[in-house]
Amino acid sequence: MMNKSSILSQSEGKADRLAKKKVTFDPNLSQDDKEGTTRAIQPPSKTLSLKETANIVVKYLTPFYKSGKFASKDLFKGFARHLSHLLAADKSSFRKSVKEEAQRQIKTFFKRRGKCESETDWQELTTFET
Repeated sequence: MMNKSSILSQSEGKADRLAKKKVTFDPNLSQDDKEGTTRAIQPPSKTLSLKETANIVVKYLTPFYKSGKFASKDLFKGFARHLSHLLAADKSSFRKSVKEEAQRQIKTFFKRRGKCESETDWQELTTFET
């Protein structure tokens, strides 16, 4: 006869670990929501924060940094900061448009200049230039 394992025959150590799992609740829910009323949850805003915008910019700029297009790491960081602030200043920026605009700005910049050698190189950047 085979000895089948079941939840009832598990060691108490494992049962203790299972009993210690924590459950967390969304602190953003109001008291009404917690009491079971059915209120539609608003979708999060589609505009991006400065941090999200900066992450996108750094993602697209990093290959240029790794290929030696920046004279220093500080210039890379300054360029990323400057472009991130420009893109985040447009409050109607959605993820797709920020990605597209970041790629376009970076591509245009390095088309005009082979390498970023000083802060003045990127000071002329503006959003949605043609």
